[in-house]
Amino acid sequence: ASGVISDPDSLTLTSLTASLMNIQDVNYEYLVLPQSSLPSGISLTQPSNGQLVVTGSGSPIAYTSVLRDILYTNNATEPTLGERPIRFLVSDDAGLTSEAFTLVQVVPQNDPPLVDINGAEPGNSHSIVFVEEGLNVPVFTSDITITDSDSEYITMATITLVTRPDGSMERILTTNIAETVLLGSYDSFTSTITISGLGTPGEYTSYLQGIHYRNSADEPDPANRVIRLVVSDNV
Repeated sequence: ASGVISDPDSLTLTSLTASLMNIQDVNYEYLVLPQSSLPSGISLTQPSNGQLVVTGSGSPIAYTSVLRDILYTNNATEPTLGERPIRFLVSDDAGLTSEAFTLVQVVPQNDPPLVDINGAEPGNSHSIVFVEEGLNVPVFTSDITITDSDSEYITMATITLVTRPDGSMERILTTNIAETVLLGSYDSFTSTITISGLGTPGEYTSYLQGIHYRNSADEPDPANRVIRLVVSDNV
């Protein structure tokens, strides 16, 4: 911070009050001043999350140091967009006061969807087993979940068979997909299924449960295959 406190006719200041105005995210946004920032002889009280009161005799330099250590914090999952003025009121030993303002612009950030493929198990990935000449196997199970803290809808999901040692003899495909507004397409060159359309996380998980792995090679390569899932929301 570059704020400076000066006083042309007094070498001693007695208080500094910082007040957060236009609070939108009650209980989540507040002002902070570490106790370690307080010079000797100066103390701190905090009547509310949005107000700090610093008192005690100190030089303008000491109070400038305190001023520069005051922090704004917002821990809301979805902070409210907008301006938060902070009012600073400084008093000297003659009882004279002066005020100044600074402006905090709060800009929320989009949180990406969270995908968990294996439910309550540790991590968020899982393994499937395909047996030579066996039936197609589901890539995802009923344990898969999609959540999004700041969006009700998902707009796209891509599922890619990243490793294909058996080339065109193996692929991923959709089967037994219930009627849905979502659209699915397959790119054989990249071995990618793309699901698109405005849908809820539940609608996307239902669609994903219909995706299977197939390998028609006479002697499938035993190496592990990697399948990547990427999900996007509408924010």
